[in-house]
Amino acid sequence: MKFFKKEDLSKVVFVSGPTRSGKIILSRIISSLKRAENIRVDHLIEQLPIMRRLGQITDEACETLLKYSIHFLIYDNYIGRNSNFKTTDFTSIWNTPDPQKYLKRLWSNKKEYGDSSDGDDAIKRIKKEKIIFNMMIHYELMHIDTYLNAFPKCHFYNLIRHPVDLIYSWSKKGYSNKFLLNPRNATLMINYKGKPLPYYAAGIEDKFTKGNTTEKLVYMINHSMNISNEKFNSLDRNKKRKVRNIIFDDLVTNPKKIISKLCHELNTEVTSYTQEILQEERCPRVIDLVERKKKLSYIEKNISKATIKILEEMINDYEKKNKVNE
Repeated sequence: MKFFKKEDLSKVVFVSGPTRSGKIILSRIISSLKRAENIRVDHLIEQLPIMRRLGQITDEACETLLKYSIHFLIYDNYIGRNSNFKTTDFTSIWNTPDPQKYLKRLWSNKKEYGDSSDGDDAIKRIKKEKIIFNMMIHYELMHIDTYLNAFPKCHFYNLIRHPVDLIYSWSKKGYSNKFLLNPRNATLMINYKGKPLPYYAAGIEDKFTKGNTTEKLVYMINHSMNISNEKFNSLDRNKKRKVRNIIFDDLVTNPKKIISKLCHELNTEVTSYTQEILQEERCPRVIDLVERKKKLSYIEKNISKATIKILEEMINDYEKKNKVNE
């Protein structure tokens, strides 16, 4: 069965990457640009492409629901429905160049901001204002084909961070063990022989369960990167051009260069708030390579020789991508 797909209400921008890859920094920068909306995160929507890749729902159902869900996220966000007022949250309206804009939408009883009787005028305003809908998602090169099939006109920015930094950061957060069972954990879990495993481990379940705490992180990140590379390489030339890989080190050491490209691609401009974001995120900053070596030493002390070899392959892959990006 084929379903009618909702049309794109606005320019949709996805910011993707593994946990701790720097997505929030890039997302905050985008949300500071003219016409950009506040950052949106929806953990339920993120599960749809995972379910599709794991064969639990069809391509047609997944793409239809993605279009439908994001269509109404854009609309609801514009009229003030489900607005976030928590000052410390990066998705809050207070962490935007113009919070009053969102308050005006929320308090207005005019049709142009979607009153209770008719929201058609709000749809017209969304299109007229050419808003940039800014959505942050996790590890989605694993599902890049699904997103680009559903949103062929989208802009897709993928963060790449040095694997040593990722593994070390995940280790400090306890992402391979205790945090996975935390009620706040939004990572989809699979049931493997009665044990809950993160969906990152689907396909390497035995290896994952036998590894120690740090080895599990190496296996998960490596497996996810392998799937991401496979998915990206399977795209045709036009779809590959939709994906912009951004190296974390480049983003934080030379943010103005990245911002200039963003403004050109999204047909927008910086605001005074953009500089505030850079200052809050300590950009530009110097990458401490000595500290990275210390992290590598810490990781290697806690994994087997076979796992060290996997890590070395990940580092080599990262360095190749870094050279391509240059």
